[in-house]
Amino acid sequence: MRLDQLPVELVEEVLKHAFEARDLLPPFAGQYLQHRVMNGPQHSRPMLNFIRDIAVSLSQASSDGRKTIDFAGQLCQYLAHHYQSNIANLWGDRMPRIPDRTIEDSVYVAALLTKTTPLINKLVASGQMESVQSWLFGTARNYAAQYGDLVMMKAVMDSCLPQNILYLRRCMLQFSAEAGRMDIVQLVWNSAIDEHPWEFARGGKTCHAKSNESCLAHMNTPSRDVFEFLMDKRRIYCTTREYREEDYTKFLSVCACKGWTKMAVHYLGLGAKVDGIPSPRGALQDPPPLVIACTYGHGDIVDLLLSHGASVSKPTLEVAARSGSLSIVQKLLNHGAELEGALLAAAAKGWGDIVQELLDHGAPIGSDLQPLLLSAVKHEHVSMFRLLVQQNGNVVDPVTMSECARVAVERGLDSMAQLAIEVEYRNKSR
Repeated sequence: MRLDQLPVELVEEVLKHAFEARDLLPPFAGQYLQHRVMNGPQHSRPMLNFIRDIAVSLSQASSDGRKTIDFAGQLCQYLAHHYQSNIANLWGDRMPRIPDRTIEDSVYVAALLTKTTPLINKLVASGQMESVQSWLFGTARNYAAQYGDLVMMKAVMDSCLPQNILYLRRCMLQFSAEAGRMDIVQLVWNSAIDEHPWEFARGGKTCHAKSNESCLAHMNTPSRDVFEFLMDKRRIYCTTREYREEDYTKFLSVCACKGWTKMAVHYLGLGAKVDGIPSPRGALQDPPPLVIACTYGHGDIVDLLLSHGASVSKPTLEVAARSGSLSIVQKLLNHGAELEGALLAAAAKGWGDIVQELLDHGAPIGSDLQPLLLSAVKHEHVSMFRLLVQQNGNVVDPVTMSECARVAVERGLDSMAQLAIEVEYRNKSR
């Protein structure tokens, strides 16, 4: 049965439950959102109507033959990936509130996202690009810094009011650096530099001087070229600091978060500590880079750090198990990662494949049978429940079984309630 043939209430309950349990929408969320946008009745959900109206406007302005459904699909996939918490509210208890304003700004920002050239040209010509923002899609200036060309970015900087240029220039430098856009970084750095020279803490006369130095000193990028550009400027303007292993380790942690493998290699070569920098009292100031990479599911970074001898002590495997990447869990297990806490973490998020992998590698159930089974019940994960019972020798104490049955009935999970009854009956028949 296709997704669009399932009852609306069923799919929305699945989406609601998935986000509540894992803080993560399933892969089909974008496709389903597109289906609802294109087929939902008018006035049923204001946000769905809002997205549909934007898609219609983009289609009408497009010169490349794309239809409303094409734009709706692109916008919905973007929202499902980048704004999960906002979209999840569509299927939760709180409906997102739409501001009382026209959709014109949102259409322009969506045009940047979908590369709808006629509207982009109109926006650039308007001289208002710096101020255009959408409550749903973000700001035009951020898209220009991250994805736009030089003409688009110049339009942003030229449309800025003189009293705002110092703040905007700093923000856009950071956005374009984090996007690895060398050409945009240079354009932003030189924007209005004669009328409004850069000021830094060393001899600066404005409130922006200290912020400029701090921003320049801590700015991150996935690009080696941008990094070298920033380091040249740091040598000139950040004269009160020297870059040492602690700084490079902090940059490495950002790479672990973002998945910037090439820059991670570079920072390790500059002396970044693979296991992070401990505080004077011995505790880590921040999570180790490997734990960060496991949190965000960046397998290439995990491989890199492991090849440099990163520690796989607790809670590395626990974090990876909670995050849901089976391949990363397998990498850690192959490097002898500590098992403690990982089984509970995987079960709590409903990752049945990871639970299986951990059990295969000897993760003990021990005294955790009840919380493990309750996690399986709450996720209505029949195969995980059966696996855990089997792994425990097909023996479940009456208190645990009674609690599982209670939770299943309370939540209306008929399949789990029936399974609990079967297991309880088997126990009594022994």
